[in-house]
Amino acid sequence: MSPQTPVSRRTLIAALAATPILSVAATSGRRAYAATADIGTRARYDADYAAFPITLGVSNEAGSLAWGTAYVMNSLVRMYEATCDPRYVDELARIGADMLAQRDSVRGVTDYQGRSGPVWRTAGNYTAGVAEIPGSDGTAVLDIRWAGSRAVEASVEVVPTSDTFTLHLHHPLATSRTLTGLSLDPASADFVETRIVAEAYASNARWTAVAHGTGAPAGGTYGFEPQYYAYAVHTGQISYPLAAFARLVKENPALSKHRRLAATFRQAAIDAVAFHDDEWVESGADRGDYVWPVGAPVPFDGTIQPFNQTQGLGQTMAELHRIEPNEAYANKLTRMVRSWRGDRRLEGDAAVWNYWPTYSELYRGWRVGEVESTYTPAYGASRQAEDVSHAAITVEFLRAAYAAGVEATETDLRNLAATYRDKLARGVDQIWSRVDGVTEASTAYIAQVGRWLPIDEFGPDMEDHIRAVYRRAEERFGGGSRLLNTAYLVWASVDGWGQVCRGRVPFPAGR
Repeated sequence: MSPQTPVSRRTLIAALAATPILSVAATSGRRAYAATADIGTRARYDADYAAFPITLGVSNEAGSLAWGTAYVMNSLVRMYEATCDPRYVDELARIGADMLAQRDSVRGVTDYQGRSGPVWRTAGNYTAGVAEIPGSDGTAVLDIRWAGSRAVEASVEVVPTSDTFTLHLHHPLATSRTLTGLSLDPASADFVETRIVAEAYASNARWTAVAHGTGAPAGGTYGFEPQYYAYAVHTGQISYPLAAFARLVKENPALSKHRRLAATFRQAAIDAVAFHDDEWVESGADRGDYVWPVGAPVPFDGTIQPFNQTQGLGQTMAELHRIEPNEAYANKLTRMVRSWRGDRRLEGDAAVWNYWPTYSELYRGWRVGEVESTYTPAYGASRQAEDVSHAAITVEFLRAAYAAGVEATETDLRNLAATYRDKLARGVDQIWSRVDGVTEASTAYIAQVGRWLPIDEFGPDMEDHIRAVYRRAEERFGGGSRLLNTAYLVWASVDGWGQVCRGRVPFPAGR
């Protein structure tokens, strides 16, 4: 095997199984775990990894790279930081190379604007669907859109009459609607765009229309085609471990065989971040957010994104800034941290915040004409507290910004640790689902709680509580996040935040 060739997954697993767990107790001052299958041990991670169905050659069009494979990659980063075993980095190299092959620019596919960027487009439940209705000459004269879940299951029947037309709108998640006497004339009181919003649109049935001409639409029943968009948070989730790989290779000469690939991964992360520059909006001296462009085929186009989605891309910037300081990244990171800090409230020492920033359109809600959002012309106020899973992106981001030395402080991280202690922890082995500590947690949320362990340094009982949560519920969930949770338990058990790898040996950070 060439020193430049990543090992195969089968080779990696066989090698790991034959290798005793590396003890780092002398370095960390905390216990090293024996080679058992208990939750949160290296043996358990390696066994789960061997059984995990990692499939390469899959695109992100269903979101599986951002919300699955990215967690697997990040788990390999944390396992390397915990053990200094380069085979975890070798495996990260193998998967990361496939992530580069899945970029739109490599696959030759485009987004809704016809761009083939260095990013990973998505569709499915993440984007709107459109039925393109032709006129008599075959040219499109009308688009009917659905901006809710399962967009491709929508359908529309067009019935022309002498001077007008009728639409029958169908979707399995909504009550069917029939609109008669419609016109494509913008000057008409029966203009289709206006009538659909007034008579069919609702927050749970987001029908809209866009007229392209004044000719009569052709009769028939039309299905909906998915629209493609690259989310900033998806870009961040996927590129974050790629940038981390580049940082690890830079930090440890023992990984020098990956130097060329690390440079490729770093540039890929830089290019991916830059793709979203047009979505970045600054407000005042401190605030900065990503905003969905008006006309993007997503729910809530034209509005400020949630904290976690802006911060998802911030994770990557923080890693890139650690490799080589960058003023533009530092400015965005600073504004992201300050936006969150200025919006969260303290209840005791615990940080509590909303899913949507309180200064966002979604937090306030809007009526028709108040916000320019072509797919969501009106929406009620959404003021729910952030949930444990999306909040884990905030945790990861603030820890990454702190490690990069940009704006995030120890106080911020202690406030987050207090959130876990005072708001999320429920008894000795359960959690609440939201950071205000008042909502029952489903299995889906319980499965994500290990992703709070980046701040374990500032919450001394967090690791033990999370272990107890998983012992209670560990067999009820799986997926890439399970691997990341297990990796974080291993990482926390050896104080992974306080050591760096030199060769195959961990040393306290700063040495």
